[in-house]
Amino acid sequence: MQVDARKRFSHGYTFTFAYTWSHAIDDVSDVFPIAGASNLPEDSFNLALERGDANFDVRHRFSTSVVWDLPFYRDRTDASVGSTAWFLGGWQVATIAHGSTGQPFTLQVPYDANLDGNLTDRPLTTNGLSFHDDHGPQRVTVDEDAVLGNFVFYPGFAFTPAGILFIQGQNGAVGRNTVRADGIVDWDLALNKRFRFTETQSLEFRTETFNLLNRTNYGIPIRTLLSPGFGRSVETALPNRVIQFALKYSF
Repeated sequence: MQVDARKRFSHGYTFTFAYTWSHAIDDVSDVFPIAGASNLPEDSFNLALERGDANFDVRHRFSTSVVWDLPFYRDRTDASVGSTAWFLGGWQVATIAHGSTGQPFTLQVPYDANLDGNLTDRPLTTNGLSFHDDHGPQRVTVDEDAVLGNFVFYPGFAFTPAGILFIQGQNGAVGRNTVRADGIVDWDLALNKRFRFTETQSLEFRTETFNLLNRTNYGIPIRTLLSPGFGRSVETALPNRVIQFALKYSF
């Protein structure tokens, strides 16, 4: 579903707004391994187990943009109108913001449980795990009564105080792409003005700020159980705030 609103440039401003709701389902999303899930199935003889949300499934997304010619001395930008009007007139603000829900990712165990030769096996259960929807690097935590680092392994299966992690020769029951990474919110802002000296000479000043809110947008967390930092993001999807300035002299 797509909804959008647009205003053509008039009265010194224009804007756009768009919202998309979508749901993408597949059994493999890419021919190459990516962060969210393996490109190989858990069981090559049972591909139906791979049906789930696509790696690129982003359920909600919105974006908006605004261009606004500031009303102060808007039509008085020539140097002959006086220093105040010449300096304050002709400024333009342009901004774009977008946000989206997080991408899905797949929990995996660090063992070839079903003995098919691929490390693509998923756990039998999510018992002992807690999932977090609030903004932050930690998306999955291990409950205190189910410390996976102290799991017990016997030939054929492994278990924790919360339950069995995997059984040798058996596929995991947890599906593909059942957990969501943190959402993305980004806001960029630009401010520019052209200072005219004569008919042929002008100086354009522009400043641009990316990620104005300096929000940390976390990437997909470590998704292999028993790994150090499991369930926590160790990288960001977008850089922190960046501010740049530019001058352009035309003659």
